Formats: sequence, C-alpha cells, structure tokens
Amino acid sequence: MGGTILGTSREKPFKKKGSTVDEDKVNTMLSNIEKANLECIVCIGGNGTQKTAAKLAETGVNVISIPKTIDNDVWGTDVSFGFDSAVTIATDAIDRLHSTASLIRG
Repeated sequence: MGGTILGTSREKPFKKKGSTVDEDKVNTMLSNIEKANLECIVCIGGNGTQKTAAKLAETGVNVISIPKTIDNDVWGTDVSFGFDSAVTIATDAIDRLHSTASLIRG
C-alpha cells in the first residue's frame, strides 16, 4: 500500500502565513503530544519533515529524525530510504506499460 498508512497528513505547522507562524497549529500539536504522554516523536521524511522536526525539537520535544527521500540526496549515504522503492515501483510500471503498448501496436 503506497503512501502513509498511519493516517497522518502533510501538515506544516511551523509554516509562516504572512509574517507569523500559525500558533494554533503548533499549540495543538504540542498539546496532543502532552495528552498522549509521548516521550519522543520519530520523524521520517524529506527536507520539509526534517525542518519541522528541528523546529519541534527547539520547542523542547524529544525528536528522533530519520531522513527519507526518493531524491537520493542524503549526504553520506549511497542509497537513501525511499529511493529504492521509488525506482522499483517506477520500473515495474514502465515494464507493464511496455507490454500493454506492444499489445496495442499488435
């Protein structure tokens, strides 16, 4: 199954609207972390996720951050999480299109 299976969203709570951060989003997130009695948040994702994780850590939340990107541009790695699966899925889709196209040309 592709995409997130946790039911999370691609929210950017620290993104500035106009000239200030949307404090409601940040406060809601921090409140939910406290209500759930979470000791740590694990963030797995690309540049945006890493930026949000760093800002979350600045608020005092314990954060473990794991870079994952289909761009394969994580410094110090040969292959990043996400890259191999993206290439495999794309290759498989292209292979299937080739066989379909050959039937159409018949």
